[in-house]
Amino acid sequence: ADFKSAFDDVAKGLGGLHEGTLRGKAADAFWEKVGLEPAKWIKAADACEKAAGALEDFAHTVEWAQGQAREAIAKYKDDKKKEGAEQLNEARAQRDAAAARARSAVQAARDAAPPKPDYADQVGDGLTGMQLDATHLAGGIVKGTAGLNNFVRGINPLDPYNVTHPAEYATHLNSTVTGLARVANDPVGTGKQMWDTFQKDGAEGLGRLFPELLGTKGLGMATKAGRAGKLAKEASDGRGALQEKGPAQSARKTEETPSKNSDPIDLSTGRMYLPQTDLALAGALPLVFTRRVESGYRLGRWFGPSWSSTVDQRLEIDAEGVVLVAEDGRLLSYPHPAPGVPTLPSAGAARMPLERTPDGGYTLTDPDTGWTRHFAPPEDTSYAGGTGGDGTGGDGTARIEQLTDRNGDSITFEYDPATGAPARLVHSGGYEVTLTTEDGRVTALGLVQPDGTVQRVMSYAYTDGGLTAVTNSSGRPLRFEYDDERRVIAWTDTNGRRYDYVYDNLHRCIAEGGTEGHMQVRVDYDGTDAATGHRVTTLTTASGHATRTLFDGHGLESGEIDPLGHRTATERDAHNRPLSHTDARGGTTTFTYDEAGRPAGVTRPDGTTTSVVRNRLGLPTVVTDPDGAVWRQEWDERGNRTSLTDPAGHTTHYTYDGRGHLATVTDALGAVTRVRCDAAGLPVEITDPLGAVTRYARDAFGRPVRVTDPLGAVTELSWTVEGKLRHRTTPDGATERWEWDGEGNCTRHVDAAGGATTYEYTHFDAVTARTGPDGVRHEFAYDAELRLTEVRNPQGLTWSYTYDPAGRLVAERDFDDREQRYELDAAGALVRRTTPLGEEIAYERDALGRISRKDAAGAVTTYAYDSAGRLMEAAGPDASIRYQRDKLGRVRTELVNGRALTHTYDALGRRVRRVTPTGAVSTSTYDAADNRTSLTASGHTLDFAHDAAGRETERRIGPEGLTLTQTWDPSGLLTSQSLTAPHTAQVQHRAYTYRPDGYLTAVDDLLAGRSTFDLDAVGRVTAVRARGWTERYAYDEAGNQTDASWPADHAAPEATGPRTYAGTAITSAGRVRYEHDGAGRITLRQKARLSKKPDTWRHTWDAEDRLTSVTTPDGTVWHYAYDPLGRRVAKHSATERVDFTWDGPTL
Repeated sequence: ADFKSAFDDVAKGLGGLHEGTLRGKAADAFWEKVGLEPAKWIKAADACEKAAGALEDFAHTVEWAQGQAREAIAKYKDDKKKEGAEQLNEARAQRDAAAARARSAVQAARDAAPPKPDYADQVGDGLTGMQLDATHLAGGIVKGTAGLNNFVRGINPLDPYNVTHPAEYATHLNSTVTGLARVANDPVGTGKQMWDTFQKDGAEGLGRLFPELLGTKGLGMATKAGRAGKLAKEASDGRGALQEKGPAQSARKTEETPSKNSDPIDLSTGRMYLPQTDLALAGALPLVFTRRVESGYRLGRWFGPSWSSTVDQRLEIDAEGVVLVAEDGRLLSYPHPAPGVPTLPSAGAARMPLERTPDGGYTLTDPDTGWTRHFAPPEDTSYAGGTGGDGTGGDGTARIEQLTDRNGDSITFEYDPATGAPARLVHSGGYEVTLTTEDGRVTALGLVQPDGTVQRVMSYAYTDGGLTAVTNSSGRPLRFEYDDERRVIAWTDTNGRRYDYVYDNLHRCIAEGGTEGHMQVRVDYDGTDAATGHRVTTLTTASGHATRTLFDGHGLESGEIDPLGHRTATERDAHNRPLSHTDARGGTTTFTYDEAGRPAGVTRPDGTTTSVVRNRLGLPTVVTDPDGAVWRQEWDERGNRTSLTDPAGHTTHYTYDGRGHLATVTDALGAVTRVRCDAAGLPVEITDPLGAVTRYARDAFGRPVRVTDPLGAVTELSWTVEGKLRHRTTPDGATERWEWDGEGNCTRHVDAAGGATTYEYTHFDAVTARTGPDGVRHEFAYDAELRLTEVRNPQGLTWSYTYDPAGRLVAERDFDDREQRYELDAAGALVRRTTPLGEEIAYERDALGRISRKDAAGAVTTYAYDSAGRLMEAAGPDASIRYQRDKLGRVRTELVNGRALTHTYDALGRRVRRVTPTGAVSTSTYDAADNRTSLTASGHTLDFAHDAAGRETERRIGPEGLTLTQTWDPSGLLTSQSLTAPHTAQVQHRAYTYRPDGYLTAVDDLLAGRSTFDLDAVGRVTAVRARGWTERYAYDEAGNQTDASWPADHAAPEATGPRTYAGTAITSAGRVRYEHDGAGRITLRQKARLSKKPDTWRHTWDAEDRLTSVTTPDGTVWHYAYDPLGRRVAKHSATERVDFTWDGPTL
């Protein structure tokens, strides 16, 4: 009825204009066109009356839905979240159905109304012949239409905002009726306004006439049109970008974006993107400042339209809902939340609930991290449904105000009150980051130092509003170039290396590459996979090798076909979570999720599963491994872990201070480690269970600059602005130094002895040369995909690498031109290796890719595993192994050919007892700080004492009372050892001297006297000087020993003298000569003797380079046997046998 009345009034007003209100030719021409319109408005009024019923039904449904929403909120607050959510969803569904019926009914009525575009055209036609100022006329129309657009949107029942904001729509409709009544009651006042405008500027007045007839002035509405238009556009920017890119693609995190083998390009959308981190400050709640450029992105503000950033994250609220514009470029669409009832994004794996706060703001919570983003109430738009300027509702932009964690740590975003520009990020832990802005762009990033000064971290420069230079502490800029579409077409790094991008007419990146040919690729987006019908993006390298990536109908990655035709497939749900993945071997892994969308289980190709149970915060409370082992965790209400219980039932407990920072750790045996943290949550003091304290002093970036150990020894550190270590001074005063380029590559390292090592780089920070302190230079070469292809040593010898079209290593040729070849399965696992002698070692694998069988030139070994993937059995030609493990997978018994080695552990996993196959028993004890205090072996006991830093200071040996004492320098180097016996003087004493870089230079021995060592720049021994004798050694540039001399009464005098080589293989040393096989292994060692036959030793080897036999000069043949792990377990001759027992890798 209100619409009918409004249209009737407009028709009457238009008709009344003819009654002498306008005169002259212009008026006649005007009325000739406008006179046709009143009848149309009367017809529209009649049509609107028919739609009134449908709108009334819709209003009743909305009122019912609002009641349901209130009940749902109450249930949600009563912790009946699932029931409340179901009730709210049902209310929304019925509201939407009613809206659809109303929309259909009103559509018919609206079709009867005069079409506004045609009417505007008619007005324009009527003015064509008038002698009016065109500029003033156009200006008047624009001014009038600004108000008209707001009016039309305000009364349009089909406007999305009005459909989703029925209460605000009803309020605005009432104001419209009031305004229409004012026109009727005060036609003189309304006409006088219009006439005054005519008198001031007739052309502009006429231009504004028609829009103002509809009431945006005459109805007395405060339009604030410019402000409303700006904010309305901002509110729609994110929505439009989301619709253009698609919800699924827009919701992907950077790490979820398919970009394999590119630098990087989103292979689904064709958009180039590049994430960058400008600052990372450690803490319980880290403060990380990031930027990300994307070729199709236009929502950036503070770094230009192509960039998202930490200070660009915001919410954009419109009629359809809320769009999160994230710092990493993601766009997440949410339905409008109600206070107390959060909503989830419509797409994406990140199930971050959005909630409305009582003050009109919003909170966004990430359940994975426990972090909550707080957004201000949106800015007022004042168009239909606006809030009238109080800033607590309606549409517009809600900027970020704060980031908090569950413990109350926070990062507050502060803005310039005059300009609204971001000014500071203030961390509750004391960090303060400053931002300098100019002309709406951030020009500098800084960090406040303890003395109040600001350390510049990064500076930014712009061209035409686009970010074109980023400069760090190196003073050298990283530069960006853009085309007219604001797409990055090139970047040039701080070392002058340039990389270019090329786009097609659909804005997709179709080629990229470095100026010297590195990482050059071509991309085609228009393929279709015949097997699945999915869209295919083909990336082709400069070598012509093509990788095809498949995308489903939502634009989500569904598989890949590598250049060799090997195929993988991934099935995803609507939120981009993988449901299953089939690898190139055909093995399928499946994934399940809980009701909140969090990972709940994984089933591997062999059928074994891992499952997770979570608490209400989404934190894992029970994790069950594939072997059935169960790990249990407990958490406090703030998400801090309070206990961890392992599958054996041993529990570690944790406590926290008032700010939620770690305070104590109590192990399963009750030993307590105490931690004191600074305001940011970083440890500044750690006290071990014995009371020894280590202290840390930190700089303004949170990095340790001074570490004091429990004995008071101090290590000092300094860092670059970017967090690279610049100096390290050890407690003895020795200093190392590092130099870095603008890309974060180490260009020079000076060790504590003054030796300098330098590095050179090419594109993408690949090392091309290393020159050591001795001047020796190694060079490295790469192919176009930056894979290492060659290493050249100082002698000019090369080691080369060959890759297949899929980029996998398939051959390498060493410095002596010996080649190893590799055959890989579809998943890239090794299935065959061919030695330089042509011998083949073949591998078979189980469903999880683990080696199950190995055939080394006929010698077969088999392997078996438990469901957790731990080796349980292995059988080879010489030996078999069987393991028995405890619930944590630790070896309790190892049987090698039936010979048992057994182990016993305490609750902390420390071995406390071992029994060897011969029955020898050893036991160990430990103190609360994990230092071993005693070892008893075969009835003999060693007792140990340690200093506060955990270094052994004393060893008491058995009942005889022998004592070995040891001293250490502040840097932890052993300086002396003394052996004493009861009631006697020292039995033995040694003192040790070191070079500043830690290499041993002298030993003073009570019995043997003093020995000194001459060292070259890289620490190799060139001379040994002792009481009455000397040794000397020389080396070539490749590090091979070229000459050696020592006294004739020392061992092996026949080996003194010069050495000769064929490539890298030694052929002679003094009077000893060597022969090698084609694999470079020694097959003959022969010692020349004066007037006698030479002594000759001959060696044989298996395909895996293990020594299998030695024939000695007297003809004795020794044979060697190995277990399936490659450890030598026996040797035997015709008359003798020796067995070896191993404890892991230790004999």
